[in-house]
Amino acid sequence: GRWSGRGSQDCSVCAAAGQVPTANRDMCEFCPPGTAALVGVAECTACAIGYHSRAGAGTCGLDYALVVIIVGMAVAHFIGALDFVWAFRRRIRIADVSQLGGQLVVT
Repeated sequence: GRWSGRGSQDCSVCAAAGQVPTANRDMCEFCPPGTAALVGVAECTACAIGYHSRAGAGTCGLDYALVVIIVGMAVAHFIGALDFVWAFRRRIRIADVSQLGGQLVVT
């Protein structure tokens, strides 16, 4: 993106990554958090899901906190599923089957 100062005839490129021209193109401003811009682009682009950026960033970086949460939830889910599977693998010993009145009694 290019901008021009008030009264100037020359256009300039925003020199730093993470900066874009304002709406009226009279100066450069930093991209807000969660967005990024390379040098020379006209507008900030949103970071993809799982990525983040600070204000004025030229690129988006991996959101490690989100990765840790997802991995933790996956491990907790695996442990819960494993416990569920092991519960059905346990053998129940039946010592005696009898009938008491109209009821079946298993001991």
